[in-house]
Amino acid sequence: CQFWLPRKKRFCHFEAISADQLFCHHHLPGDTRVPCPVDPHHTVWARTLQRHIPRCPARPFRPHGKPYYYPGVNIDPTLGATGATPDRLKTISEDEFRRVVGAVERIYADHQLDQIPTEELRPEWGQQFFLPDETAKHKHVRQHVSLLAHIAQLGFLVGPSSPPSQASASGTAYVELGAGKGSLSFYLR
Repeated sequence: CQFWLPRKKRFCHFEAISADQLFCHHHLPGDTRVPCPVDPHHTVWARTLQRHIPRCPARPFRPHGKPYYYPGVNIDPTLGATGATPDRLKTISEDEFRRVVGAVERIYADHQLDQIPTEELRPEWGQQFFLPDETAKHKHVRQHVSLLAHIAQLGFLVGPSSPPSQASASGTAYVELGAGKGSLSFYLR
């Protein structure tokens, strides 16, 4: 792109749209970019501004009124209106805090949570997911393959040595809950 960026004292590093164009899609002459009204840290084309506003990734998330949002669904009703809030920790006494910490430590010791065994399973069918050029991703692949092997070992797949693709034949439905990209479900499929 032949657009000069005075603040950076260089030309734009994006590729031009085509061989006969001098500019990239950001710097085409004849159209102007305007600051986004939701977040002025980025700009949008003036002609697409109205379409951009409801889709702007910087707009605040407002879940109220959505069918999947239930306010206070995870709050313990026994706590009442003065339930656990981030400010609650600032107001409890040091003795009360030490009692809570002591209770957590007792539960940890009573249930021997520091001695949970770990076992990584590597079944034959799992080797197909390991690609030779993506060693950085092998940690996640190992976790997913081992999880699926443990699920198979518990009898939730067709058989303990069955590949995950046969899981649908068992009539079992899987729901992956988490903040990831659904990659465990990908390997199960």
